Amino acid sequence: MNLYRKNSPQHWKQSNWHEKHLAFHRKYPEKFSPEGILEQAAGSSSLQSLPVYFGNVCLRFLPVFDIVIHRFLELPPVTKTLETLLEHLGCLYKFHDRPVTYLYNTLHYYEKKLRDRPLLKRKLVSAVLGTMLDKTRGWNLSDAYISYMQQQPEGGLLWTPELDYYVKLIRRIVETMSSSAQYPTTNWRFNEFPNPAAHALYVTCVELMAVPVLPNVVANSLLDVITKGYTVIPSAQIQLWINSVGLVMAALPDSFWTVLQERLVEVLSCPKLTNWPYRNSPFQLFNFS
Repeated sequence: MNLYRKNSPQHWKQSNWHEKHLAFHRKYPEKFSPEGILEQAAGSSSLQSLPVYFGNVCLRFLPVFDIVIHRFLELPPVTKTLETLLEHLGCLYKFHDRPVTYLYNTLHYYEKKLRDRPLLKRKLVSAVLGTMLDKTRGWNLSDAYISYMQQQPEGGLLWTPELDYYVKLIRRIVETMSSSAQYPTTNWRFNEFPNPAAHALYVTCVELMAVPVLPNVVANSLLDVITKGYTVIPSAQIQLWINSVGLVMAALPDSFWTVLQERLVEVLSCPKLTNWPYRNSPFQLFNFS
């Protein structure tokens, strides 16, 4: 906790980061293998190890913690242990190199195992991204998801996002890709993603995989953004919105985007399309040029 409170992951913004780091090592000195062996043998050590100028045992533990979380997700009986670990050590994710990427890969790979465990997903998102909420509010998790995340466990499972929630998520991607959104000033040399559009896409996918509803519900709602929410979409931007929905669907697990195939089959086999009564063909009606 001392490391968490007194140090910042954005070390390049601090003029005295090195002094803070050395102060941490003076308070919590680290000994390496040769020194430990000599101490156990009750011998005097004349060995002088090189000083640690950048890392520490807490930061070196993060890649191990990543693997531990994945392993615990594969073992349902240890869920309570995983939750305890996240409560006590989750603050270390403040210093993770790629927190959004790690969370995206975890939720994507373990989607089937986490599908019926919404509380665990919420705790995982809170632990990994919780420290980023104030830093770039609105550019990581949406306000609606933050409100859900702050609810009590017994009430948190009752949240079912409305269509407006999905419209706002897609609008953020559209505005970011069209450069009309004002992204916070960022030094992209040290950022996890190379540009705002990539950041918005992956953060949106993380949130959609973490909402407490089934994948087919999320996927149908994303498609409804176009089929039902077109009234709030400027006609000149309809292609941008369709493209954004396609990017999001393609970046989600199979259980999400296979819904698109089902909807296509449903539309193509409906009576109004099989027996087309209108003068203009569907290709003419859906020509946006």
